Amino acid sequence: MKIINLLLLLMFLTEVLNAQDDVFRGKNVGDVVKGKNVAYRIVDKYLNYFVLVRNVNDRDTVQREEEVFLSERVDSLMDVIVYEQLTPKELSRFMKRSKDVAAPAGGLIIYCLLNEDFKMKEVIFSFGNDSSFWLDLPVDRFYEIEKRLKELQLTPAERENLDLTKNDVYTKCFSGYVSDIGLEAVRKAKSRAPGENK
Repeated sequence: MKIINLLLLLMFLTEVLNAQDDVFRGKNVGDVVKGKNVAYRIVDKYLNYFVLVRNVNDRDTVQREEEVFLSERVDSLMDVIVYEQLTPKELSRFMKRSKDVAAPAGGLIIYCLLNEDFKMKEVIFSFGNDSSFWLDLPVDRFYEIEKRLKELQLTPAERENLDLTKNDVYTKCFSGYVSDIGLEAVRKAKSRAPGENK
């Protein structure tokens, strides 16, 4: 009887571990986390505090020394894109956790590499490595966010405002930040819009 109970326990633990195979929690630098349609590699753990992950299909290896914050419009669109990939329950969990963790560790930093048309061609996600909400979000959800982000393009006015030339896409990394404040603003805006149920 003890052997049967032990076998049942081992089967249950294996099932639980396999069910969590598509999240970043418990993974190390170099590990590849696979979803249904995508795989992400953990490329760095900055000071063992921030995790950086990128799609394994991304090939750009040019080292960019300068970070440029994207426009307010793009930053707001990032909030909307991320918001739309979270269930109401996940959103509530994120809001609760982010109040317990100091920014920016509680939020999601999105680094983007642009092509010469100033569209996002590659995306690197970064988030806290402790009790971060993002460690438990399935990688397929990151992929949905990434696909939507790659539809974004800087306007001529934004490029002018940031004083960008086509050469800058090879020397600069562009970033945005998704926080509880940004997601709460999206939630309020959507709750005022007719037909919204989130």
